[in-house]
Amino acid sequence: MQIKRNAREAGWKALLLGMLLTLPAMSQTCYVSLSGGNVDPFDSWAKAATTIQPALQAAATNGWNTVLVATGTYNLAAQVAVTNALTLRSWNNGSLDPENTILDGGGAVRCLLVSNAAARVEGFTLTRGGAVTHGAGTLMYYGLLDNCILTYNGGTNLDVWGGGACLYQTAAIVGSRIIANASGPGVSAGGVLMNEKARLADCIIAFNTNIHVSNISHGGGGIMMSGNTSVENCRIISNFSISYGAGIYTGTGANSTNIIRNCLIAGNQVTHSTGGAGITMVATGMDKVTLVQNCTIVSNFSPTYAGGIYCRNPAGNMVENSIVYNNNGSWAQKDYYYSSTAGGTSFWTNCCTSLTNYFSGSGNTTNAPVYVNFDECNYRLPGDSFLVNAGMPREWMGASTDLDGHRRIDRMSGLPDIGCYEFIPQGAIFNFR
Repeated sequence: MQIKRNAREAGWKALLLGMLLTLPAMSQTCYVSLSGGNVDPFDSWAKAATTIQPALQAAATNGWNTVLVATGTYNLAAQVAVTNALTLRSWNNGSLDPENTILDGGGAVRCLLVSNAAARVEGFTLTRGGAVTHGAGTLMYYGLLDNCILTYNGGTNLDVWGGGACLYQTAAIVGSRIIANASGPGVSAGGVLMNEKARLADCIIAFNTNIHVSNISHGGGGIMMSGNTSVENCRIISNFSISYGAGIYTGTGANSTNIIRNCLIAGNQVTHSTGGAGITMVATGMDKVTLVQNCTIVSNFSPTYAGGIYCRNPAGNMVENSIVYNNNGSWAQKDYYYSSTAGGTSFWTNCCTSLTNYFSGSGNTTNAPVYVNFDECNYRLPGDSFLVNAGMPREWMGASTDLDGHRRIDRMSGLPDIGCYEFIPQGAIFNFR
């Protein structure tokens, strides 16, 4: 009996040891506070680092995965560099607090560098970044920036590509506000420069500025895209560019597709005698495509043509299920125009725009859309709109929502609406048997 009992105990000990060895490592945290004790390894609020970079280094050295930063303004002598697989997060009694946790570059340094694919930065304001050539607010080669505010970075006197942010590889910014950043006369992208597979989602991009003058290779008051990038469920509003793409400028890149999906692009303005205040597309062949899907592009301004969309070389570019209407310019082609050195036309499907003789496609209408309240910039559709359930369903819609977060496909008809908003009926639905 004793032998059996000993054998059972040995078996249980082996099982428990195996379970312990397979448990994930306990999460370890470094802390940052302006009133901290500044005692390495900064593993409590009492010992918190008073600046961010030492805490990041301590976390990396110890293999820890979180750095929490208390509210306050952190005046930076050098950029904050997140180079390891960890999360850098603001902290205010358990909640993120981007409005009150501020990384201030003082106009002298970039605020933030992110260069690890597993890095996350959450809940900060990045402001007054400067004195760099790319990404005054943040330069991201990989990683994720979430629930942040990027504002007053770069400047019209600084030649910085991407005044607010410069994104490469698989870097992404989500759920953030990119507001009132700028780039100077020799470069592009006042708000965000996007390259390779970079992504923007659920963001507001507003009041950003690019002042490059009349060169088709430059532009993008709000965003400049090039090379398999995507902008989804964003509001691109009231950005400014002297020429080309005040809202979005999509550039070239061999074998690449830039996707603009479920976005409101409104109130953007170019002032030079060039078009494309909402979007300027620059392509040089069928392997360089901009795809615009379920967007509302309205109330943008150009002094000449194409307040809405301008295609430099339209071959391969596609617009689907979108409203491109009520844009402003002195030419008849207020909403769309193209000029081609490579031949071809763009292809539009199930769109609402004022002229249809400048592209090929099907299911398009020139009838003027009706909005819930145009004067108050409410571009949602009323229930009796002819654009409700008038879109073409696409495979991506099953997992997507409109700009308000509603399902993209109507349950009854199986069809989407045209534009960035879905009409949602109010009231109950009764099933009678």
